[in-house]
Amino acid sequence: MTVEQIQCLLTYLGYNPGAVDGVNGLKTAAAVLVFQQQEGLRQDGVPGPETQEALLSAVATGRMYTPVMGNQSPDWWGDIQYFKRDEFRCPCGRCGGFPVEPQESMVRTVDEIRRRLGVPVSVVDGGGSGVRCAAHNAEVGGVSDSQHLYGLAADLHSAASPAQMKAVAEDVMGHRRHRALRLGDSRGHPPRVCPVERLRRGHAYGLGT
Repeated sequence: MTVEQIQCLLTYLGYNPGAVDGVNGLKTAAAVLVFQQQEGLRQDGVPGPETQEALLSAVATGRMYTPVMGNQSPDWWGDIQYFKRDEFRCPCGRCGGFPVEPQESMVRTVDEIRRRLGVPVSVVDGGGSGVRCAAHNAEVGGVSDSQHLYGLAADLHSAASPAQMKAVAEDVMGHRRHRALRLGDSRGHPPRVCPVERLRRGHAYGLGT
């Protein structure tokens, strides 16, 4: 299956891989990763044989993509209560901030965590990162396939205690039909068996890897 065919299938299913141009760029990889997460596949952003078979099956059975929280309006940022797009920018100051867009499933999860905590939560402005460009990801020691590169991870900083953040985050993630995100180390280390890890800088947790 060609990259262009994969992009066509992802577009049909509602995953937004960007332009159907045959180029396997970051937006296409992010869409593949979200699809893999929704389908319970190995999450690497690579549309291998298993992913291609699942794509064909999803099209044949009409398994369209719908976010698990809120509605799917074209302007879904309007549904987000506590965060603005700019708060998920890459903090390097060189790439323009958005080499890839923050993914809706991740942002809705972060918004729900903030709502349940009842205290302010910050991402980039708290010293962490949402989206990362490849250069910044390397600078902070992120793994080469970090979910920050695909707009699927965010470092959360809050005045809430680590125990509160852990409990709320696990509760939010546990109520998702598909675990599109996991909690891990904001430096890009893979999540452990326990999906929530305390970070080194104060009361902070990372969504994704």
